[in-house]
Order: sequence, then structure tokens, then C-alpha cells
Amino acid sequence: HTPQTEVANSPAAMASPHRKHKRSGHEHTKQGWLLKFTNYMKGFQERWFVLDRGVLSYYRTKEEMAHTCRGTLVLRDVTIETDSGFNFVLYTGSKKTGACFHLRAHSEVERQEWITALELARHGNSSKAPEINSPSPLGTGFTSSHPTSSSISNSHNTSGSGRERLSSNSSETDERGAASPRARPGAASAPASTSASASASASAAAAGGGRGSLRLPAVPPAQHSGSSDSDDFLSDEEGSSTSTTPAAQPSAHQVQLQRCHSTVHRCVERLSAVLASTPQKPETKELLTEVSTAISELLQASSAALDESMSNEKRWARMLQKSDNKQKELAESLEQLAAEHRRLERNANRATKKGTLLSAEEYEEEQASSEGEEFYDAEQEQSDDLPIANREQTEAQDKSQEVASAAASAQSAPKPSPSRSASMNEAAGGSSSTPQLCVRRTHIPPKPQVSMSLWKIMRDCIGKDLSKIPMPVQFNEPISFTQRLAEDLEYSSVLDEAAKCKTSLERLCFVAAFTASSFANVTTRTAKPFNPLLGETFELDRRAESGYRAVLEQVSHHPPICCLYAESPEWIFWQEFSMNSKFRGKYLEVIPTGLSHVEFKQSKDHFTWTKVPTTIHNIIVGKLWLDQHGTMDITNHTTGDVCELKYVAYSYFTSQTARSVIGKVRDKAGNTHFTISGTWDDTLSMAPEGQPVPTRLLWKRAPLLPNYDKMYGFTRLAVSLNEIAETDKGCAPTDSRFRPDMRAMELGDFDKANKIKVRLEEAQRARRKAMEQKLEVWQPRWFVKKQDPVVLGREIHVYKGGYWETKEKQEWARHQLPPLYTVDLS
Repeated sequence: HTPQTEVANSPAAMASPHRKHKRSGHEHTKQGWLLKFTNYMKGFQERWFVLDRGVLSYYRTKEEMAHTCRGTLVLRDVTIETDSGFNFVLYTGSKKTGACFHLRAHSEVERQEWITALELARHGNSSKAPEINSPSPLGTGFTSSHPTSSSISNSHNTSGSGRERLSSNSSETDERGAASPRARPGAASAPASTSASASASASAAAAGGGRGSLRLPAVPPAQHSGSSDSDDFLSDEEGSSTSTTPAAQPSAHQVQLQRCHSTVHRCVERLSAVLASTPQKPETKELLTEVSTAISELLQASSAALDESMSNEKRWARMLQKSDNKQKELAESLEQLAAEHRRLERNANRATKKGTLLSAEEYEEEQASSEGEEFYDAEQEQSDDLPIANREQTEAQDKSQEVASAAASAQSAPKPSPSRSASMNEAAGGSSSTPQLCVRRTHIPPKPQVSMSLWKIMRDCIGKDLSKIPMPVQFNEPISFTQRLAEDLEYSSVLDEAAKCKTSLERLCFVAAFTASSFANVTTRTAKPFNPLLGETFELDRRAESGYRAVLEQVSHHPPICCLYAESPEWIFWQEFSMNSKFRGKYLEVIPTGLSHVEFKQSKDHFTWTKVPTTIHNIIVGKLWLDQHGTMDITNHTTGDVCELKYVAYSYFTSQTARSVIGKVRDKAGNTHFTISGTWDDTLSMAPEGQPVPTRLLWKRAPLLPNYDKMYGFTRLAVSLNEIAETDKGCAPTDSRFRPDMRAMELGDFDKANKIKVRLEEAQRARRKAMEQKLEVWQPRWFVKKQDPVVLGREIHVYKGGYWETKEKQEWARHQLPPLYTVDLS
């Protein structure tokens, strides 16, 4: 009979059971989706649970098994209770003080399967401690080693040196393991709770468990309280980050602590072999008990300290990665700003010396001569990766501000090249008009500080028909909704970049960025635009600056429907905007129902999408603010590719970045090729599937104008929408620019604007009543309702043509346009 030393499995390998899932090669006992109660705000949330070797672990997604475990529960001392419905509860000790999982299955069969598997794992785990021989966090595991007879014989001859090594290594390990008070709560309390059992085990071993054998008690793994899920905390930005960072390498102290663990085990084995062949005294038995207990507590504390150290290193690595990303974005923004500042300064000095502004030809020469200067690389990198801002917002606007005023004289108006003019004219419907680059305004009169009494408004509404109560212009901004819808084209250069892509999947990424860019301006604007009158139109001619022009029309009043059609040499964009609204007491939810189309002329790719809902918060009390939420599916009907773009709703109880957007680009077979990430009010980037760091910038918001907050939060494009520039002269009499109430508000005369607004609405009701008496139905002038070309069973208003040809010939009377803005103010 040869006594053998029984050494427990390493606590470092048992303290983090979730690491085993990604390293071990065996099959899991059971795994699947369950609903877990997270907190009272979010209730039950779906999590991925894995039952393996007596340990229940859970993750937010299946992909998190590779790097982040949200919580674990060792089933050895777990109580399982069933609850109403498909619910069941797992807890240790007490439900209030111990670790507790409130779970819910999707069916009764699924719940019974999980309970059976848990019971089997619990009973199998209570009979003996799980043998975990997987690698430790440091790369080499603390595995138990049973000495052979040869090793015992060898250690018998070196009993003195063995005792010395045991003493020295124990003290050395105690110094490095002093971090146990800083270990996790679940691990810190484990030594105290196991000391009694360790002492009893050692006493039994010394008394009669085998002659002279030293039995080291098994150290139970630290139980994670199920609250490690980031949903249970108010904020845990580092812990809930979804970005994957490289695994932290062990430090020198951690490697040395690992060696100490191994040395302690070897010394215990040798000492056990030596004592097996010598008589034992009562003092020896007491000493063995004390040594056994001390080693057990030391191993538990040092393992907890190792776990905490590795966890902190991973968290620091994630924080460092985030800091590096922010620093890169800031450097790019500063580089762009420096390049723009240098170019403007150079052109301003040139114009000052000549005493006049640069002509178009001079400006082009100046640009060509400046290509080799210090900012060339930064500008070239931006043009290759992404149009950082719309050409209308950056280069074209800078160009237009320095060109001689088109209104001064026809001779000084700049002319685009014949080839570009021909291509734009052909794309815009064959019109022979030449696009002109003109000066656009960059500011409007500041918003006056007009006091508004909500009680006075309510008092004036007493006794009136609710359908005839006008909203004061104090709630508006001085543009119409037709103009607001035209702002979707503010970042049309993203579509230009999409047209240059070589593959349909990359093109889909840019189209997804374009859909998100339409929400970028709502963060600084909470006022509502003017409701367009039935038949109201708006034209947006930006061929000289951005290569496109668009026409919009209000085609229906009940329900309100506004249509847009825009075309450039590379693409066609049209949409029908309609919506439903729901008032929820504290907030208003706007749910778009219209469909948007983009078709690229060269590749024939045809994309469609519907905008996500918008929520307007603090309707009654507080400062208004808007948020986008929901999932947008962008479909390429030519290839079958789909982009699922999720807008994350803002919440006080989440650690995710506000206004986040997360997207997956999949092919027809469902395989993911790209991921999209960012925020809908700032930037969006893309990365190939499997790469955590974005590799290409898709879109970035343009800088705001100076004093934008005093101009209703308008962007550069919004400021110019209500202006009648040289290219806008001769537009339709129903154009939004001619609305007198909107013009009066822009000039700061709110009282006049309110009076005109009432007259315009009364005139519209009179026209509608006259049409009803004649049994006539309103017919849009520039759009016609047809079957959608790609979505079966759906009708949509499409552009029927003729607007730009009518403008060129000034034949508006032929279309019998209604007199929308003719009102009597007497």
C-alpha cells in the first residue's frame, strides 16, 4: 500500500469557468437561449446559457463565448425552484443574499429539459469536485499532480531540503498573494467559508485517512453572483464594450506567482511521501492541519488576485483602444480643418491683392497649383476613404463664396465645362439650361426672443373647432416640410462614393450611411417645419455644386404625403414620405410609412428602405429632444443583399454610446461580409466581418455654422433653402420660397406670420370644400400614383417628368397651378 497525496485542482483554473468554453475541446452538456431577469427597468432579456461540468454560464450573444462571460453559477449548492408560466429560479443560500438567477424558458418542454439537465449536473457535481484540467489564465494550468512511487522514494531522501523549500516558497507566495482583500466579493469570502472544512479534512486525514498522508482540501471555485451582466448596473462602459481587444499577456509577477503555486504542490507531495515513512506525533498532526488550512486559503486568495489582475488588464486594453480611436478621429478633424483654413487664407490673400474676388478660372488654376502643398496627403486620403462632408458643404461652398456674384452681371457668372454641363443636362431630363455656380447665403436673421404664453394660446382656442385651431409659428422653424425633406440630400456625395464602389456589398454600406445621414441635423433642431399646403412644390438645383437637382411636391393633405425625385449623372433617388403619429403623454412617436428608392445607373443596383421611428421627448415639460430607434432593412433588389441597420434607443440605464447605430451587411445566402458602426449624428464606419476595428470611414457630419443656435440650428444647406438665388429664379409659383408667412417669420415678424398662416389655411379649406362640392379629386401636377417597380402589391407616387422643361419655357399656366399664396390681409 503506497500512500498518495491528494491535491485539489487549481483554483485559478476553477475561478473562471467560462474560459473553459473556448479552450476545451469537449462538447458542452447543454446550451441554448433563455430569458434572464436583469432589472426592473428592462425585465427579462434573452441570454445565451451554457451548462458545462457543473457550472452554468451565460453570455449576451453566442459570439461573446470567445471573450466575455457575463456571469456564472456553480451548481454544487444550488437550489432549483419552478415558478408560474415557464419560469424557474436558481439560487445559492438565500434568494435575497445569495447568487440568484431568475430564468424563463420559451416553452414548458424547454423548461423541463433545462431543469433535468441542471439536476443531473448538480447531483453529479455534489458527489465529487469537477476535474478541470484546462489551461489557467496565465497559459499553463495549475493541475493536480499525483506522485508516483518513484517520486515518493526520491523525496524521502531529501526530506530536509523539501521542508526548507516548502517554508520559503510559502512565505514568498504569501507576500505576492496579499491582494486577496481586493478580490471579487464572491472570491474574497471563500477562504473564510472553507477554512472549517479544510481543517476538518486535514484532521481526518491525519487521524486515519491513510498512514502519514497529507490531504490538501479542494478549493471550490469562486461563485460569480449572477449580477455581472452589464444590464444590472447603471453604467459599466468598459465591461459592456463589444469591441474585441487582444488578450492581455501575463506580467512577471503573475508568472512568478504561478511558479510558486507549482512549487507549493511539489513540496506538499514530497513532504507527504517523507511523513508516510516516519512515525507521527500529536504535534505533527496539529502542524499538518495548520499547514493544510493555510495552503488552502493561500491558493484561494492568490487565485482570486490573479483573476482580478487579468480582468483589469483586459479592461485597460479596451480603454486604451477607445482612447486611440478617439485620438485618431480628432487628428483627422484637425487635419481637415487646417487644410480648409489654409486654402481659404490663400484665396483671401489673393483676392485682397487684386482688389476683387477670384473668378472661376482663376480659382481652378489656384487649386491646381496648390495640389503639391503640405495638406495634399490629408485631402487625398479623405477623398479615397469617404466624402467627409458633402461637396456642397465644403469645397463647392468655399468655391462659391469666392466666385464673383452671379447677380452682379451675366458676364461674371462662372460657366462649367461643356462636357459636365451636357452630362448633367442629360441626367436631369434633357433640359438645355446650363447649371451656374452661384453664391449661396450662409446666414439668416437671428431668431428673435419672442415670449409665448401657453395659457393665452389655450384661452384663444376656447369654443373653436379643433380641426381649425392654428398652431402659432413660435413652434415652427422658417422652412416648409418640403424643404425639410430635401435636406435628405445634404450628404449626396455619399451616393457619389457608392456609385464608385466595385462590389454591390460595399455599395450597400455607403447607401446605409446615406440613410443615416438624413437624421444628422435633428440633434440641433427641435422646432417643427411649416405644414406644406396641398400642391406646394420645391425645387433644389445643385448641379453646379453637387451634380444633382431635385423636385418635391405635396401630393396629399389627408393623409399628408410628400414626394421627392432627385437625379444625378450617377444615380436616381426618389421617395414618398408619409407617417403615423402616436401621442404617449410625455413623448410623441412619429412612425414613417413611406418607401425610399435609390437606383444606380451603371451597376443597375436598386435599393429600398423605410425610415425608422422618431421619438420627441418632453412634450409637456422640459427641454425637447429627439431620438431615433428601431431596425431599418436596406434591400438590394438586384442582388438580394440586405443590410440590417439597428438604431439603439437612448436609455439612462445602458452603457452604450448615445445615438448608436450597429449594422450587418449580408449577401443573398445570409453570410455576413461587413459590419457598420458609429452614431447617426456624427460618423459611420465599416469593417470586414471578424475585424473589431473599423477600416473605412463611410460618412462624417459636416461642421456646424457659426452661431447656428441663433439661426434655428440650421445647417449650411438649410440656411440656403429659402433663398431665391440665380439658379432658382423662374421656379414654379407654388414653390415654398414664395410662402409669405414663412418669409415673415424668417424676418422676425412673428405676429404678421401668424396672421398670414391663418389666412393661408382658411384659403386651403375653401379650395378643398369647393372641390368636394364639384366631386373633384386633387391630381398632383408632377407625380402620379403607380405600382411600385420592385415591391409587389404596393403603390407609390413616382415622378412623371415635365417640371424642368416647363420651368425653361415658363409655361406654368398650362398646368393650372393653384394660387396657394394669394391672400387678403385687410
